[in-house]
Amino acid sequence: MSLQIGDEIRRVSQATVRQFTLDSAYPSGGYDVSDLIFILPGGVPGYQIAHDVVARRLCVYESAGNAGKFGEVPDGTDLSALTFFALTNA
Repeated sequence: MSLQIGDEIRRVSQATVRQFTLDSAYPSGGYDVSDLIFILPGGVPGYQIAHDVVARRLCVYESAGNAGKFGEVPDGTDLSALTFFALTNA
């Protein structure tokens, strides 16, 4: 269970903008990400992607159907169609 990291899009100072694609089996507690700095705005409709900078985890939340309410996606959910951009140290 890991993220697929795309090619370098643009390098800014020490950080790099990269496109991330999630995998087909969401892991319990989210993804382990150590090189992620910041998720760029834009998002994915119906989902909220959150980065816990202290625990170095990336969690994905989906719309719960109620206006503005989100819940973490269940373990094993196929998220392979979701992509987003972020700054990384790599």
